[in-house]
Amino acid sequence: MADDYSPVRVGRHVTLRPLRPGDYDTLHEIALFSDSGSRWRLHGAAPPVDQFVKLLFEGAPATFAIEANEDRRVVGMVQLWNYSSLNRNGHITAFVRPELRGRGWPLEGIFLFIEHVFPVFNLRKLYFESLDTEVVQYGSLVGPFLRREALYREHQWSFGRLADVHVLALYEEDLPRLLGMAFPDRRALAVAEVAPV
Repeated sequence: MADDYSPVRVGRHVTLRPLRPGDYDTLHEIALFSDSGSRWRLHGAAPPVDQFVKLLFEGAPATFAIEANEDRRVVGMVQLWNYSSLNRNGHITAFVRPELRGRGWPLEGIFLFIEHVFPVFNLRKLYFESLDTEVVQYGSLVGPFLRREALYREHQWSFGRLADVHVLALYEEDLPRLLGMAFPDRRALAVAEVAPV
């Protein structure tokens, strides 16, 4: 890539870019009017748009929209949250439109984000906290790329039951293999030139 630090990254299916104010209503709609918010940090809370936007950026030095290349529609959001420059780690948190869950192509935005935040924030590791029901969606990455750090049994009340919370971590030394798997043809990726809106 011409500039590994560019916050705008273009993949085959999606573009990863910083949020614009015009994205707030769309993300609020996805987070509150589907189960995505309960899988994300809201856990069933239903704040109005202004409070949602404040919550969205609170504790998150990098928050990006995942936009479909085909129709420029925002399909989700991904962010670095609870970042510690001293410890060189942080958490990744994300959600996508529920009708796109289980399809592989929106995950490209998450891989583009991971590729961006490791060098920009000098990360040593990136944590993934997931309910037991969500880990199965990317279970094939656990072991080869994501290391188990902790398991909190019956830790979080979610969807009418106590769920286990898995804490997984992507280590800096495992990043090249993960990105090699996600982007086998690096020529398919390019840093975008985006005109100001």
